[in-house]
Formats: sequence, structure tokens, C-alpha cells
Amino acid sequence: MCVGVCLCVSRRLAVHSELPNPKLYHFDGSVVDISDPTRNQLPLTIDNLLLRGCSLRKTNWVIGLVVFTGNDSKIMMNRTPAPRKVSGRGCHMWEGTRQG
Repeated sequence: MCVGVCLCVSRRLAVHSELPNPKLYHFDGSVVDISDPTRNQLPLTIDNLLLRGCSLRKTNWVIGLVVFTGNDSKIMMNRTPAPRKVSGRGCHMWEGTRQG
């Protein structure tokens, strides 16, 4: 039962991936065995990606790897500023209080 997990722990692996970008539905990378990079490559695609804030359910175990964090994450690159919540009446009241 521990064969797959123990195999990963006992090897030296490297991750090759694209640079941080805001494309939510695209990811291209690979996990490479450093001892023999030409033979043992595992491709990583959008199907292997769990974005920030998502939940993983109905899974007994998982091996995870963090690729991008903070402002380099795809979700953070796609954020937009929150709209101002001011009614039309509030705008007119604000303009009336300015001096100038």
C-alpha cells in the first residue's frame, strides 16, 4: 500500500513548469526524476492543478506540491479591484460638500 508514496519519498524529484501567468484553464509542467531526467518524466496539466481556495473531497490521501504562492498564484493574478458601493444620491451629496 505504501509503494507509491515510499517511491516518491526515496527519490529526488524536480518540477519544471511554465512561468506564473493569469491563464486559469492552462498549466504546463512536469515532474522529473533528477537521477535520470530523460526517462522518468510525469507530465503536469490543468487536470493535476488545484487552485487556491478550492477543496478536494472524497479522497483518502493525496501527494501535494505547491508551485506558485502569493501574488504569483493564478487566482491572485486574476483578481480585480472591488467596485465602489456608492449610490447615485451619495455621489451628488459628496460633490455638494466639496469646497472649491
